[in-house]
Amino acid sequence: RDSGSLKRSIAQARLVVVHSLEIDNAGEKGVGPAVFDHAMQKLRAAWRLLWDAGVRRFVFTSDHGFLLLDDNTAPAQAHGRRIDPDRRHVFSPVAADHDGEVRVALANLGYEGAEGHVMFPETTAVFDTGRRSMNFVHGGNSLQERVIPVLTVVHRAAAGGQNVRYGIKAKAAEDVAGMHCIEAKVEVLAQRSLDFGSSQNVELGLRVHDAEGVQVELCQTRGKARIAGGMVVATVGEPFELFFRLSGAADARVLVQLHHPSAVADVEPCVPDVRFAVTATRRPSSPPPAPSARVGTSSTSWLEQFSDPGVRQVFEHLATHGTVTENEAAAMLGGPRGLRRFAIQFETHAQKAPFGVRIDVVAGVKRYVREGSE
Repeated sequence: RDSGSLKRSIAQARLVVVHSLEIDNAGEKGVGPAVFDHAMQKLRAAWRLLWDAGVRRFVFTSDHGFLLLDDNTAPAQAHGRRIDPDRRHVFSPVAADHDGEVRVALANLGYEGAEGHVMFPETTAVFDTGRRSMNFVHGGNSLQERVIPVLTVVHRAAAGGQNVRYGIKAKAAEDVAGMHCIEAKVEVLAQRSLDFGSSQNVELGLRVHDAEGVQVELCQTRGKARIAGGMVVATVGEPFELFFRLSGAADARVLVQLHHPSAVADVEPCVPDVRFAVTATRRPSSPPPAPSARVGTSSTSWLEQFSDPGVRQVFEHLATHGTVTENEAAAMLGGPRGLRRFAIQFETHAQKAPFGVRIDVVAGVKRYVREGSE
């Protein structure tokens, strides 16, 4: 929502709470670093929207921090049976000291009536629990777990209005070295008053527009833009190229959106009308569905990209049934002339589908075959 409607919603509120579990959930799933920047962008955007809505005082905090371990971290540390410890601590009724551990009685920590002891590794190592190793851990004697960060921000004045409205123009370019590429430019769409202090740089983010669970990796830029803090800092009015990768649990083809995540300026997002391939990071345990399986029943909005009803019908048939013969396509396209026009523009049409399409010839019959799914 915009700042105006938000201001009306919170007009009588004494406290507004914005919370996020994305950082913790992503870390526990092993995809933390790929998600952290995006989560921080959303929190920053929420702060900006609330400031625009008239909120002056903000308190940022978290319930705990975490450790990000790498290959240089010591191996998992043994402590008795693997079922005894958690990753960063062990509760024990016995006051036993072990090499490489720190022990403290619960009573010494101020817990009234508590008996027993808690042990921690002396270092940032984790205990061996028999489970798969993770680079995201918290708990135990880490400083991040025991010290709760609190940041208070008080704005002396209300946020100023936006005098300039920006737009993004973007189109797909050829892949380079396994990376997707977008050519883009930020332009001024409207200027509401004399502008003496508008930003010459605008922060942009890249996100998947029509699918969940797909991670975006910003690789590099070329031209008047740079990558900083998980965002693209683009110079207004100057073209640039953005190189990126997409990964997810399964192969797919998705739309992406260039947008302004921090909400500092008024920027209209842009979705290029070409789909990009997602690289599967792990293969499913069950075999993929047969080509005749139905695809796209939950959402067919992507078909609206095809202005020609015949082309739309061909791809809808592919999504539903998996194959369409050349004769079937000709009937949908209005005859041989429509089929020839479709064949010439086939690559352009195929880039807009949420699945791959290949051309097969079986027993002299040409057919279009769907690959993958939405």
